[in-house]
Amino acid sequence: WRFPSEAEWNHGPPSLTGRWPFFCAPLRRRGRKSAVVAGKADGRKKERMTFMTDANIKALVEKSFRHFHEHPELSYQEFQTTAYVRAELKKAGIKILDTGLKTGLVAQIGRDEGPVVALRGDMDALPIQEETDLSYKSREAGRMHACGHDFHTAAVLGAALLLKKEEGNLPGTVKVIFQPAEEAPGGAKVVLDTGALADVQAIFGIHIIVHIPVGTYALRSG
Repeated sequence: WRFPSEAEWNHGPPSLTGRWPFFCAPLRRRGRKSAVVAGKADGRKKERMTFMTDANIKALVEKSFRHFHEHPELSYQEFQTTAYVRAELKKAGIKILDTGLKTGLVAQIGRDEGPVVALRGDMDALPIQEETDLSYKSREAGRMHACGHDFHTAAVLGAALLLKKEEGNLPGTVKVIFQPAEEAPGGAKVVLDTGALADVQAIFGIHIIVHIPVGTYALRSG
């Protein structure tokens, strides 16, 4: 017995040996089944890509920011915030690392070769009563996102979706950190202790700042 040539595979078995049809038939059936499975996977990928248009990502970031502001959670209690982020990342097909964190998470985008960098945003709120007239003001008594972590979480979520959209063009890996308990303090050490960042060569943390105009980035080394 020999493996069929490409022409034979495409046009069906000639009268070669008795064993050729025996081996060919199940292989061809498996090929059709694989094509169906691949088609379903491609369909899911196309759905994710449709979801991840720039306009949809922008809308999600704005919606998420308001949601996080309305539902602030204190340090080490960011359970619902973590669940929200996890659901959106999974919807986009983004890998979430098994770190054992109770709140917060680390996601990974890119390939398994090349440089590894990280992007970090914090998630927790402060024990402050909000006294604003915002339409999306805090619904939780005695809790408020007064330090911008609602924006940080939403912005890093949006960045993760944009990175996923361009995953095939990334020259390496990006680990996306949603850090708990920045205000506690101690949340950064909790994340580091998981070992998830052991291979990270550079990390970019973000924070809003009131005296820099909207649309402007200010950078400094850490």
